[in-house]
Amino acid sequence: MPVKIFYGNVGSGKTAMARREMGLIDRPVYTNINVYDLDYAHKITGEHIIKKTIIGHKKRSGHPIYKYGLNEKFWRDIPKPIDIYLDEMHNYMDARRSTSRINVLLSNYMSMIRRIVGDNDDGVGDGYFISQFDNRLDRNLRQMAHQVRYHICHFIFQCRNCGWYMKAHSDMPELPKICPSCGHVRFRKTRHKIEVFRFASHEKYEFWKYRGLKTYYRHYIVNDIQDFLGKYERLQWDDMFKGLYDD
Repeated sequence: MPVKIFYGNVGSGKTAMARREMGLIDRPVYTNINVYDLDYAHKITGEHIIKKTIIGHKKRSGHPIYKYGLNEKFWRDIPKPIDIYLDEMHNYMDARRSTSRINVLLSNYMSMIRRIVGDNDDGVGDGYFISQFDNRLDRNLRQMAHQVRYHICHFIFQCRNCGWYMKAHSDMPELPKICPSCGHVRFRKTRHKIEVFRFASHEKYEFWKYRGLKTYYRHYIVNDIQDFLGKYERLQWDDMFKGLYDD
């Protein structure tokens, strides 16, 4: 399955890495991330995934009765191949509420990924799913992944007043709130680099993350991530589906 999952803690740069990936292949992109500088990046709305149709009206109130389904026509009519990037996947593809209406529909949407992204002489499209929480993603989505990446952002944490600094990374439990040199409380983060671990399946990722086994097939540092920071805006899934279920 053409499914890639990006993991990392808060500040790990996984969304920036997704933005970087978008620019590597000149292919139409559909995403819930606002991308400002790629003319082939298209914003996905809730209506692009879930179709809301009036099938009747309530007898007493006259309020409409809706039927919800996948908007297959939208994806069927798009020229292929395409890439799909969906951020904050844990908010709706949540294993703890797998029977919710929106979760069921999104699970069905994920099962359509191969047909949605396409496969022809121009290449094979991919689905990229970005999340902070690996244990909250829907089990089916985890099993679909043919590649999992874990990201750690390394940076310099520097006092804005006296220049004191330390090397830090996104997996650290906490950073100083007061400069140990001058007592100042304002800091800056500079010289970002992203450390990436790649795994051939979610199971191999779990062996590394929770058992400490060396199951990754590739490990490298991305030094140009600074070029992509600020070229996108992360959107909330709630904004994506706002109004779709206001009935």
